[in-house]
Formats: sequence, C-alpha cells, structure tokens
Amino acid sequence: LDELEADVFGGGEVFYQPLKTYLKKNSMRELETLPDGIHSGLIKKSIRGIFFYYKYENDFHFWYLYDLDSRKFIKNKTEILQFISCKETEKRKIPDFFEEVYDINKIIQKDIEETYKNIESKEKTDTQQVFWSKEKSKKFLISLVKEIDHELEDYLLDFPEDNALEKEWDKTKEKLVGINLTKKRLQILRGIWKRYKNSPNWKKLIKDVTDFVSDKLVYEKEGLDDFDEKKLRLIVLDFIS
Repeated sequence: LDELEADVFGGGEVFYQPLKTYLKKNSMRELETLPDGIHSGLIKKSIRGIFFYYKYENDFHFWYLYDLDSRKFIKNKTEILQFISCKETEKRKIPDFFEEVYDINKIIQKDIEETYKNIESKEKTDTQQVFWSKEKSKKFLISLVKEIDHELEDYLLDFPEDNALEKEWDKTKEKLVGINLTKKRLQILRGIWKRYKNSPNWKKLIKDVTDFVSDKLVYEKEGLDDFDEKKLRLIVLDFIS
C-alpha cells in the first residue's frame, strides 16, 4: 500500500479501503504466491474493458483500464476500481481476442515511456527552479516557465488534440534547465520576457525561447536514469465484464 500511495495516478479512500479490507481477510502469504503476469477475466456475455498493471523497477506503478466501449484509457485508480468492482464469488474466464490485447499493450508501453520521461523532465525542471529562486538574476525565469505552463494548460483544455505545442515546450524547457546561463544569455532571455510582458503572445514566447536554446549545449544533471524497457514488467492483465 505504501508503494501504491507514491504512484503517479490518483487513488483515494474509495481505492484503499477495499484493499485494506482484503488484506485483513487474506494473508499476505496468499498474495505473494501470485506470479508476475497473472491474467484472468469475468464470465459474462461481453467484455467491457481490459486492465493492465505495470511495474517499473520498485519505483513506479502504472495502472491502465482500457474501456472497449469508449476506446479510451482510464488511469485514475478510483475510477478503475469503480469500473472493475465485483463480488468475490464472481467466476473468471479469459476471452479469445488476444490480438487486440497485444495492440493495446503496445500503446500502453509507449504511454508509460512518455509518462516516465515527463516525470524525469519535471524533476529536472523543479530542481533547477530551486536554484533559480536563490539567484536574483535568474528568478524571472521561474515566472517565464510558469506563465507558459499556465497558458498551455488552459489552451489544451480547449484543444486537447493539439499537443504539438506541448511537446515543443517540453523539449525547450528541458534544454532551458540544462544550459549554462551566462550573464549574456540571461540578458537575452530577460529581453524575450520583457517583450512578452509588453505584448503578450505566449505562442511567440515559446518560439522565442525555443529559438534561443536550439543551438545551446546541454549539461547533463543527475536525476532519474533514462527509461529502460527491460525494467518494465507486466504484473497483471485482467479482463473486465
């Protein structure tokens, strides 16, 4: 439970209470006998979803519920629990459509890799912003980054399919926190920020910062290791009726 609480997806009491109840009723020894890769499915006329649980080393737990009706993924643990809840006496059976399972699994693995890289990027950004906050000459960069993050977040609420800008900004932000910010470079960035405040255009701000960092050398900083698919294990595959 402690490991799951540190997960990147949401949970809540609705999620944890059934687990706590089950653990009181059944010994941990029984749970530990379950092999990695176990899979099962409820016996009903139709399958509504497919549940995947992946573990990356001992640090990250990824839960996905693929809704076969809406053809969309659910990642929030509370929503997944509500979707898959059933009585303990419910019989289980594996349906016969593994080709689609393989295709969905490929999408999930790609999403996990992107999620991991986003966590890695955010960790670097958050760490660097701590250093920026300690130097008066660099504090404006925190405002610059937050401004773009805020504007981009609002934009994606209205246009979620237009994620090209988000990907561009993620790459730019990662470079921004990794370059050596000399006095001259800070002057250029401060000028970009000043022009934006005089004539707000957040898309142009992204472009200006992107152009600025494009030819700069990035210094690697300690953080999460690069994503390694060999460290990713499928723990559970479950078919939900």
